[in-house]
Amino acid sequence: MEEEGLSDEAYHMADVLMQIPSFRFTKSFNLLVSVALTLSAISDRLDSSNIPWQLNESDKVDLYLAWLMKTENRGVQLAEYSLGQEQNMGR
Repeated sequence: MEEEGLSDEAYHMADVLMQIPSFRFTKSFNLLVSVALTLSAISDRLDSSNIPWQLNESDKVDLYLAWLMKTENRGVQLAEYSLGQEQNMGR
């Protein structure tokens, strides 16, 4: 219920509470917009820092395959196909 804000239960279960400033006509942002604004700000800060936060190629492939396995009812087939494509490309 957006008009009422967070329930007491959700408030007490939260690990972190934050506010995103809004201007003009907007009183609040929905969850998708809030996540997008937050990730954009974090990404900008990481890009301008010296923190090595990018994934290496092996980790990218592992995450991609794990995602395939979880999101598709043909996950095993898609993962095998993807691995075959990588091997054909000499990776």
